[in-house]
Parts: sequence; C-alpha cells; structure tokens
Amino acid sequence: MQQITRGDKRSKEDELRIMTDIQDLMPKHTDVEIMSTLHLPTSTYYRYKSRIYKESKKLWNELCIESLEFRALELKKSLELSVKVNKEIATDPNQSAQDRMEAAGLMANAQLNILKLLKEGPKYMKLNI
Repeated sequence: MQQITRGDKRSKEDELRIMTDIQDLMPKHTDVEIMSTLHLPTSTYYRYKSRIYKESKKLWNELCIESLEFRALELKKSLELSVKVNKEIATDPNQSAQDRMEAAGLMANAQLNILKLLKEGPKYMKLNI
C-alpha cells in the first residue's frame, strides 16, 4: 500500500477496506502497530477508528431495539393469554368464589400491564446506548 499524503482523497471502497482492516487488526495489535502496518497518518487512523466505534454503536442500538420489540410482543401475547384464562376462571360459576375473585384481580392486573406496555414501551424503543 502506498503512503497517502495529507489532502489526498481515498475512494469510499478504499476507506471501507481500510476500516475493515483496522477492525480485523484491533484485537491483536496496538494502535501504533496498526498505523504502521497500514501506513496511516495518526489523524486518519483515529478518524477511521472513531467511525468504526460510531457504526458499532449504531448497530448495537438497532440490535437492542429489535430485541426489545420482539420481547415486548411476546410479553403482550403472554399478558393477553393471562387475561383470557383468568376471564374464563372469573366467569365460571363452577369455580369457588375465592378463585373467581383472585382470577378477576389477576385479569385486571394483566390488563393494566398491557396498558403500561403499550403506553411506556415506545420510550424504551428509542435507545441511545
């Protein structure tokens, strides 16, 4: 690789390749070793490294949001099932009064948790980790 002097522009493909090389070297080499190996000026190296970290953070944030969305949907399904089951128990005259009252309380609690999930869930989907 040839030495690039200050002011020379690299193509996007070259920048992506160099950033990939930096990522590959980072776990096993020091910053100085990487700069020497890739023949990068200090400012260029740290600029690329900063972009790598920003992109990694962005990808992590997207992964967390996807996971939260999935978990929220699963939780909502579970709460809805709880409402359905407890409603059946609460309205079944063959159940004891105590069981029907307990089921009614659990049903109301599950409905409240669904409401909280729907109301507060979107706040947690806007992560800035």
